[in-house]
Amino acid sequence: MEIRLRSLVLSLLVLAGLLGAAARGLPQLRQARPGAGTPTIPTVQPAALGQPADSRITFVDASTAWDWQVSCGAALAAWAQPWPSRTLRVTLTDAPHLGAATVGIGYPAGGDPAAIVYAACDDQPDQSCQVAIKQGAPGADLDVAVTAAIPHAVRNAWLLHAPGGAAQIDAIRLNWSWAQFQPLLQGADATWRSSCLNVARP
Repeated sequence: MEIRLRSLVLSLLVLAGLLGAAARGLPQLRQARPGAGTPTIPTVQPAALGQPADSRITFVDASTAWDWQVSCGAALAAWAQPWPSRTLRVTLTDAPHLGAATVGIGYPAGGDPAAIVYAACDDQPDQSCQVAIKQGAPGADLDVAVTAAIPHAVRNAWLLHAPGGAAQIDAIRLNWSWAQFQPLLQGADATWRSSCLNVARP
């Protein structure tokens, strides 16, 4: 009887030790198991990730004459903060007429631009814009004209209905500068380049 009691006590002590060890190991097992607990935080610094795309802005290619590669979402969102919209959809089109709010961009500036682009946006909170290439050949000049036409049309749509907007539109025309479209454009003086858009023939 004494031997059985001693064996029983030893068995209980061993069992208690095993349960204690298992309990101490549970948190480690929980952390090591994939998908359990809180998600791990990436260690990559934000600066290394570059500019994220803005999900509220979409670019659509509805043109049969042109293709474009666009990554202007973040830059356009930063530029357009004074003229907020819930969403913005920009469509490359072959339509010859875009409406009464149409603006035109010619680049390089002067009497004989290599590229001419028209763009127009509506003034709705969920804004829709169209961009049409009138003339130009694939290359840096056309990329600049298409890129600049988009923010120019966004701003124009808002100013057309804003108090004092007509005066602001006139002031923009009189004091024209390509620098106004940074960061979508990069450069200085008479040489500007698109930072986020490339147009080519299909």
